[in-house]
Amino acid sequence: MNVLFTHGYFLSEDPKEQVIMKPYPPLGLLYLSAWLDRHGIANEVFDTTFSSKPALYEHLHSNPPKILALYTNLMTKLNVIGIIRSLRSQPVFRNTLIVLGGPDVTHNAQAYLDTGADLVVIGEGEQTMLEIALSGENWQYGANPEEVFGHICGIAYKQADGTLG
Repeated sequence: MNVLFTHGYFLSEDPKEQVIMKPYPPLGLLYLSAWLDRHGIANEVFDTTFSSKPALYEHLHSNPPKILALYTNLMTKLNVIGIIRSLRSQPVFRNTLIVLGGPDVTHNAQAYLDTGADLVVIGEGEQTMLEIALSGENWQYGANPEEVFGHICGIAYKQADGTLG
């Protein structure tokens, strides 16, 4: 299983933080990565803080992940939406499962799913992400998320009729 954790924060787009220069490490993503490591699930973290969108896309293209997990908050919402739309427009990412977590997705799950995310993690994500990674082996574009992931607590997905499951 190939899981890539990342986020949509780029220091180069944040002039206020460039003055302060006290950006936060992506601790949530690091916790999730360590949890998957502990359970033998291959994964990596791509911290975009000191990187760029072109570098992120180059990394994604060099080894398209089976699962892309994006941390999302209000500040990164537009970048995350842009990343989702970009990936969904490229055939190489057709079968990439896009999973979102973080504080913003809990209250805006439908909007993110309508944008092209496959799953939204609501609440703490360690065990949920492990179950997603274990079940994600069966994911293919067009699959019914309820059949593949319906047994997992703490997630939202789009059902066939467009409502949240």
